[in-house]
Amino acid sequence: MKKNKFFNKNWIFLQNKLFCKCVKNNIKNFFIPLTNFGLLEFSGHDSTSFLHNQLTNNVKYLNTEKTQLSGYCSSKGKLLVTMILWKINNKIVLLLPYELLPSVQKKIKIFILRSKVKLKDITHKHLIFGLIGKKMAYFLQTWFQNLPKKPYDKIDNIFGTLIRITDFNQIPRYQWITKNNIIGIKIWEILSKKFPIANSFEWSFCDIKSGIPQITLETKEKFIPQMINFELIGGIDFKKGCYPGQEIIARIQYLHKIKYRMMLAVINLTNENKDFIFLIKPGVNIFSEENSTKPCGKIVNSVKIETNKIYCLVKVRLDYVKNKKKIYINLVHKLLLKFQRLPYLIVNI
Repeated sequence: MKKNKFFNKNWIFLQNKLFCKCVKNNIKNFFIPLTNFGLLEFSGHDSTSFLHNQLTNNVKYLNTEKTQLSGYCSSKGKLLVTMILWKINNKIVLLLPYELLPSVQKKIKIFILRSKVKLKDITHKHLIFGLIGKKMAYFLQTWFQNLPKKPYDKIDNIFGTLIRITDFNQIPRYQWITKNNIIGIKIWEILSKKFPIANSFEWSFCDIKSGIPQITLETKEKFIPQMINFELIGGIDFKKGCYPGQEIIARIQYLHKIKYRMMLAVINLTNENKDFIFLIKPGVNIFSEENSTKPCGKIVNSVKIETNKIYCLVKVRLDYVKNKKKIYINLVHKLLLKFQRLPYLIVNI
């Protein structure tokens, strides 16, 4: 697996210097080199049907104008990874967290068998940018005659693939995947001159506030999709047929046995608890004030974007939320979760 040498040289040394300055300073137009994402390419006559039988969404519906949110599950119905996929030049590309790419590639390769499918890691051949802001949309029209209008719409041309992502506070977001060549490097140079550069933590913050979960190494095989609202944001097709874990996921849905949902929460840091922020990370259990030994949920994603606040997506028991129980990451150290509204409706609450 080859990491992107261009980004290694031109971006990583800036990480500490640029940490979270854009959101913190209320800068509304900026870009982010998304070095934490990777790309897997599937080609061959059977690639569509093969992925259709592996992923949670209906890959047969995929066309050249749309992308798709999907997940890859274990046989027990637990998510191994979440991703965005799209079709281009008779190939299907998966955008997923770079840290999970090797394990996903290894596992999915086992099931190819005699299918006419070729799989390869193409991360090092591309540059991936996250872009946010209304001025950014005007800038993009220099490169793309028409912009994707709705979340998960996409446009392809010689400058790459442009995907509209879920908005952040009604501000448009895009992901731009371009080739790691003269054109891609030129795009980097122009973006760097015109807009502030932010850290990938800021992209995570936008995802968290938008209620879009991401599976990490710490949370791999920890969540059934409905526990993190995956069907509510378009990541599951319940009519598509079989895939790993489908029977368990469908049973939970149709028997209305969803006991957990994902909620947005903020933790206010004080002099009393600020030394314990190391406890606030994906995969850590959360507890109610009534029972400090039995977990009532788990952190899905978290990010510290302000000096005194940490934002989280957490899986939590619905009855605890309905009854307005106080939920802590750590009861002893007073790391209290204060729940906020997600930008979409959770029907069970």
